Amino acid sequence: MSKCSGKVSALEFRRDVLMIASTDRRLAFYKTSGDSYDELTSVLFKDMPIQCARLSIEGNEIIVSGKKPYYYRYDIEAEKGTRVNIGIWGR
Repeated sequence: MSKCSGKVSALEFRRDVLMIASTDRRLAFYKTSGDSYDELTSVLFKDMPIQCARLSIEGNEIIVSGKKPYYYRYDIEAEKGTRVNIGIWGR
């Protein structure tokens, strides 16, 4: 299991999956069942300390943002992040 060394910046539940994002650039997914949890996977965004991460309504992708002029769309099924330039500084 990977440990986060930064502050938790986002936390979200969907069914029996927990998503945790932290300022150490890590996005982690855990399977929850009763009193236990197992890490499913984690993703490291090398160039962005995560300040916000949200699951899409459909639940198939995550929008990840920070204090950069871009954000990431992370496709859960493909396990691939796509950088999207926005041309302005985020919050």
